[in-house]
Amino acid sequence: MVKGILDKILNNKHLSEEEAKDLMDNIMDARFTQSQISAILVGLRMKRETPEELTGFVKSMREHAKKIKTRHSIVVDTCGTGGDGLKTFNISTASAFVVAGAGIPVAKHGNRSVSSSSGSADVLERLGFNINLNTQAIEDCLNHIGIAFLFAPLLHPSMKNVALTRRELGIRTFFNILGPLTNPAGVDNQVIGVFDKSIMPTLAEVIKNLNPKHIYLVHGAGGMDELSLEGPNYVIEIRGNKSREFFLDPEQYNFQKVSSSEFVVKNSEESAKRIIKILRGEKSFDKDIVVLNAAIAIMASDYTSDFKEAIMMAKDSIDSKLALSKFETLKTYTNTL
Repeated sequence: MVKGILDKILNNKHLSEEEAKDLMDNIMDARFTQSQISAILVGLRMKRETPEELTGFVKSMREHAKKIKTRHSIVVDTCGTGGDGLKTFNISTASAFVVAGAGIPVAKHGNRSVSSSSGSADVLERLGFNINLNTQAIEDCLNHIGIAFLFAPLLHPSMKNVALTRRELGIRTFFNILGPLTNPAGVDNQVIGVFDKSIMPTLAEVIKNLNPKHIYLVHGAGGMDELSLEGPNYVIEIRGNKSREFFLDPEQYNFQKVSSSEFVVKNSEESAKRIIKILRGEKSFDKDIVVLNAAIAIMASDYTSDFKEAIMMAKDSIDSKLALSKFETLKTYTNTL
């Protein structure tokens, strides 16, 4: 099989969705050597992956993940692609607690840092959370507390078959952008920060093939893979197989314009300190950017269609200490297991 697939890829021919899924099934099931996987990844990168190919890959990765079951009809994720290189504090992780504090269940998918100063797993460990939970414990957190952290390496065991190859190649592959689409809780309501604006239309086509409830792809002013306070942010909104593009300007919602450099941290310790201050309600630009990003996640939940109301919900979650309560309850529970 692998020779035929490689010949097709190297001759710049595209795979069907079914061929792509079959290919990924074989990779996930360790039926290829590391050299063969390397050739496939490089060939696809040079050819440029199509939405149909990426859709097949996602479907296979979802099938191979450990499943997280939930009693909630709507669950939100704030996991982004990472890779913007700006080394900001963990905005999407802080936003997850704010969304949960607003009464919307959150299954926060995440991993350790690859290119940032602090991955979501790194900062949560620094904050004292136990992130190494089994599926039952994760389900308990999600169902009873309303928020859970889904540590990717524990829930995607088949990804170990490509870990060495990815590390040795040292280049971006499609795996870097597909992580947010493989949440083991099967979330259909998301905000996904994207490091590269140019890949957003392709990613949107993949998402439409998956027929989600409501997803926002965002690329922030200044190159952030979050909504930024630096200027208008590029957004693609997807509902089912329909999408629309627009720009979201924070200044229209009374946020002060702030450079993305304001949010840079050196390590997970600095990020953790900032998150604690935000959840305690201290007024700052950090709080503003978390409110902005939590608001669009609230919009993705379909709790409201009014962005101003979503902003107020995010602010209330922090000011009422409900976000802090979710943080403390989850932290305590994970350390009793």
